[in-house]
Amino acid sequence: MNRIRIGLHGATGRMGQAVCALLDADDRLQLAAYAPDSNDKHAAFFEKLATPGAVDVVVDFSQPQAVVPLAQACAEAGVALVSGTTGLNAGEMAQLQALARQVAILWSPNMSRGVNLARRLVAQAARMLGEDWDVEVVEAHHRYKKDAPSGTALLLGQAAAEARGQDFDAVARLSREGRDCERRPGEIGFSTIRGGDVVGEHTVLFLADGERVEISHRIQQRSSFAAGALECALWLQGRPAGWYRFDDMLADKLAGKLAETGA
Repeated sequence: MNRIRIGLHGATGRMGQAVCALLDADDRLQLAAYAPDSNDKHAAFFEKLATPGAVDVVVDFSQPQAVVPLAQACAEAGVALVSGTTGLNAGEMAQLQALARQVAILWSPNMSRGVNLARRLVAQAARMLGEDWDVEVVEAHHRYKKDAPSGTALLLGQAAAEARGQDFDAVARLSREGRDCERRPGEIGFSTIRGGDVVGEHTVLFLADGERVEISHRIQQRSSFAAGALECALWLQGRPAGWYRFDDMLADKLAGKLAETGA
């Protein structure tokens, strides 16, 4: 069986190291090229990426300012891209989605199956409970995480807003301080915690007078994210140009399992 050749962008970061560990143990994959967080080997990585047949899929866990140039290089080389880099601004995200017209790109702020299940549960709860219930998203990460709120927290808040038919940008309150902090009707609030070695914890609270519902997800080790990213890489390889989500991969795999069982 031919191994799928992976180009790893951000190889020396926390997530990059977790991906490397799993790559070494997976006989379906091989590390064909890597770019560390420093710049000393970036030229060699992009040279390898531009070589026909050298790389099948790029897996990216790097910095937000590096993602669009990487996607441009992938589009020029015809190499699919799986990115879990968070903190992209609206302009960078728009550029990334535009490049998906040229090459297959799967971007997700969280690569774990559990979080993507939590996103579906949040959407279902938001639809059932409606805007009469207040929504708050609380997230905690290690002291070195740079973006806030986390991409996963935003993903969960967006799921709640979409399910309630709201414009997320209009109702999101990303932080609170000062004297004018009373909740606005329909608002979705965010609270950020940074400290220690917390890999990632997210809780969405639905609060009403006299009761509340909490949907929580906690990651104990980064290998869960790394495994999800490599699962996406295996699935994305060979697919046509387009903008893909982690949900698309899960739905396709579920459909395949149902077809196998005749359900």
